[in-house]
Amino acid sequence: MRVLSRVVVKVPTKITIAGEHAVVYGVPAVAAAIPRFILITMSLRSDNRIVVETQGLYARLSRVALDRSSDSVESLASEDDARRALSYVTTALRLCEEFLGVGERGYDVYIESDLPASIGLGTSAAISVGTIAGCLKLRGGDPEEYRVRVAELGWRTELEVQGAASPMDTFTTALGGIRYIDPGAGSVDRIATWIAPAKPIPLVVGYTPRRGTTAELVAKVRRLRSSAPQLFDRVMEVIGDIANAIRRAIEVGDLELLGRLVTVNHGLLEALGVVDREHSLIIHSLLEAGALGAKTSGAGSGGAFLAIAPSADKAGEIAIVAKGLGATVVATGIYPRGFSVEGQRPRPRPRSSLS
Repeated sequence: MRVLSRVVVKVPTKITIAGEHAVVYGVPAVAAAIPRFILITMSLRSDNRIVVETQGLYARLSRVALDRSSDSVESLASEDDARRALSYVTTALRLCEEFLGVGERGYDVYIESDLPASIGLGTSAAISVGTIAGCLKLRGGDPEEYRVRVAELGWRTELEVQGAASPMDTFTTALGGIRYIDPGAGSVDRIATWIAPAKPIPLVVGYTPRRGTTAELVAKVRRLRSSAPQLFDRVMEVIGDIANAIRRAIEVGDLELLGRLVTVNHGLLEALGVVDREHSLIIHSLLEAGALGAKTSGAGSGGAFLAIAPSADKAGEIAIVAKGLGATVVATGIYPRGFSVEGQRPRPRPRSSLS
């Protein structure tokens, strides 16, 4: 395979249709890739430095550099903030090199996104997946041949950085389409099964500002489990049943049933205490506006939400309602593919002296 000197990777983000929080406990979930993308441009350096530049993410940390030989960080921000911003990229690069059995190199990594981080749309997963795919291409591997392995290495990246993570986000962004996620499948090739929709699913995906972090919300749910384990496990079981029923509804094209199930899942998220007042208002308003179903999506306390519409035209009307309530709408459809490696393009002009 020809080794490229510079590549650009286009990675979709994702929306969780059912099963957030529960999937962390091994319960099935359903997620879909959406046509809102992270673009990652990568090239090899002649030294051993990883230089990461971002546009749209981590505004205070737009350019950070790590010297892999000395483990020293250069940034205008504090070292702790800089290392956190670097963590997904540096971990993904190390795992990619270990997988290929090659030595450490330096990289320029330029990440473009018009989405904020940590809103439940899988931006960190997209960065992990895209970095691994780009590394594979630059170091002589074939990302297409190893697409499932890219998803797995992305999952391992999130596990190392976050301490706990489900395979949902990385497998959905890597593989695309609608995915039935079964964390207990026993084989990485069976974790994310493609769900073939019998008809197009008109949906509206949006977000509001996020309060709190995913780690804080996961910990909140974990405390609930500790206080009432039998009741909690039953709720998780019901969420798994909903994910299974949603899979069947998508396969037969029953949009009305899909909508009802999505709304029930939202009610269970409210019972877990992860839905804020603003999202509660938005969900009820979208249902009143004609959505077949709607729910918070992701960890909660703001962030992403989705609505199932009866038609594409109605999805447009529902999107207008969501915008009127102060939300940002990012997609009205599902993206059928995962990441793509699009080849070379000119390197963006540096904005600081860290190159």
